[in-house]
Amino acid sequence: MYAFPNSTSGRVEQWELAVDGDAVTATSVRLWDAGSAVEGCYADETTGKLYLGEEDVGVWVYGAEPTAGTGRTPLDSTGSGGHITADTEGITAAGNRIYVSSQGSNDFTVYDRSTRAYLGRFAVSGGTAADDCEDTDGIDATAADLGPAFPQGVFICQDGSNGAPGTSGNQNFKFVPLQRITARFG
Repeated sequence: MYAFPNSTSGRVEQWELAVDGDAVTATSVRLWDAGSAVEGCYADETTGKLYLGEEDVGVWVYGAEPTAGTGRTPLDSTGSGGHITADTEGITAAGNRIYVSSQGSNDFTVYDRSTRAYLGRFAVSGGTAADDCEDTDGIDATAADLGPAFPQGVFICQDGSNGAPGTSGNQNFKFVPLQRITARFG
């Protein structure tokens, strides 16, 4: 099992974690510089890839194994021709989709998990029970059956300010049935 601590300095580390009874030991196995502020990452056990969000640049794909080195390919960018609006923040995957939060536009980009093709974007909009999801720093998702409220999984976004735009309510989390998103993107 591995952990990938990262920093706004651009530093990325990979630590191997070993559990023996109640004791956990950590050994550094890889260290590199992504170039600028790193805000989020997602280690994909299914594909063996590490998706790393460089805040003002976009999302890079690395190998997740410690021997993979520091070579990378782009998933998407914040620049000309890219689909992410800086700041790149949270990254997650569920089912056959990868999700990336675009903090600058308060929405989320969607990619095919196998081909990494861009599929589109969506926002979590408010309704009678909750406000929009804005200033997101992190997201998570699962396609697992979580019971009657989320039988096909859930998408979760951290909301930077709970309440109407311009108010200063506490942060909270918005939970969206995953099928509402997957229905839009196939």
